[in-house]
Amino acid sequence: MKINAGFIFHNVGQGLFYTGEIKLDNIKTFRFIYDCGSSSAENVNRSIMNFKKANEWDGIDLLILSHLHKDHVNGLDKLFNEYEVNQVILPYFSPEERLFIALRNINKQDWYYRFLSDPVEFFIEEKKVEKVIIITGRDEGEGEEDDDNQFDDDFSPEEKEYEETKDKIDLNRMPDDDSNISENGNWGKYKKDGKLLIKNTIAMLLFLVCGYLDFLATKYQKQI
Repeated sequence: MKINAGFIFHNVGQGLFYTGEIKLDNIKTFRFIYDCGSSSAENVNRSIMNFKKANEWDGIDLLILSHLHKDHVNGLDKLFNEYEVNQVILPYFSPEERLFIALRNINKQDWYYRFLSDPVEFFIEEKKVEKVIIITGRDEGEGEEDDDNQFDDDFSPEEKEYEETKDKIDLNRMPDDDSNISENGNWGKYKKDGKLLIKNTIAMLLFLVCGYLDFLATKYQKQI
């Protein structure tokens, strides 16, 4: 079994635009982007176009955003104009926090304010992303009694159900956090439709990565 991988930190100045791809033998390549922005929108837009010219990507499997400041997201409009994106992972910011970010970044393009107003609606309705995954944080001390056991109880490798389905990336089995749905527009509808997941631990991200690698290994074994 041979794994080929390539990762690039693009020169965008202050900000971050990071691309990566992982390929296991003849199985479809998994392509992802981590953040897409710069203090200079011209720099990140140029980097996106240079990358597209040099790489034959037919789409992006996963876009991960670390936070919503413009030097990490102001290339999104250009990125979505050039590529289709399957899934997006980003941290939860309350409507008040997103408003504060908007007030600190005046005279930007209209799409940026639509994005800050409701990033979930922006990705699902405007950019046609199949699924958005929000990662929320816990308040200090919240859930301390069961934190040590939460992951083991839900995802113990000894469980028969897990053993039978471990080649599937089933994010629905991760703990949910519905506490913020009511204050965020259509999030309840998107969640009901299966287009939005709201998860309350960073373990979700680890589960996604490990689950994908396990998926590749399982598919590889079936081919030989």
